[in-house]
Amino acid sequence: SRKGYWRMAKVLNQIFSKKIIAKLGYTSMLDYYLVICEN
Repeated sequence: SRKGYWRMAKVLNQIFSKKIIAKLGYTSMLDYYLVICEN
């Protein structure tokens, strides 16, 4: 279905942008949150 492709594109886009953010040296908000939760 068309929506399946749209959902996959959204997920891939999020993963891709996370990698770019990590490459730039910024931690994602989720990673930051997980570090705070552990402590």
